[in-house]
Amino acid sequence: MDAKLFTLDKNYLLKEAQLQLKIHLLHELVVKVRKTYILEYNPLGLMDEIIHTVLNEQHPRIDCLFNFYFELAGIYRFKYGENQLEFIFEGIPHIEKYKKDWQRFFRKWSGQFCLHKHFLRAILEGTLLNPNPETDHLIEIRLKHFLEQHFGLRIYKYRGIRKIQVA
Repeated sequence: MDAKLFTLDKNYLLKEAQLQLKIHLLHELVVKVRKTYILEYNPLGLMDEIIHTVLNEQHPRIDCLFNFYFELAGIYRFKYGENQLEFIFEGIPHIEKYKKDWQRFFRKWSGQFCLHKHFLRAILEGTLLNPNPETDHLIEIRLKHFLEQHFGLRIYKYRGIRKIQVA
């Protein structure tokens, strides 16, 4: 882990809260994508091979979504992160408040993302329809591009997050 200069920096606590919620929120996302896909693209309830697979897959493979989750978490910290802890008068620890805030934004954003056909297809292909580890890289690229377009931000591994220059 990184060398911490100040262990009670808000971003360290926020990052820890996001890590603790990763698996839970990604499973929630897959359930939301599944429901949205069924409602939008199969309103009559017709059963074909794809719908059957989407409905009956009990253990979706979410590991292909880890990079997407970390990039979305980084965007959240970029947009809403600060270095100083705030005063919380509710009597709960800071990390619990950050978990609650992160869950609220993740759910809000995932609801917005589910309105886009390309997002739904990428999640379904990676987790339910074709859970093939060889195609994970392609799914990650599609989701990264989606985030860049949605937020107008580009995520660099070593330079951080930058706004996209519109030409």
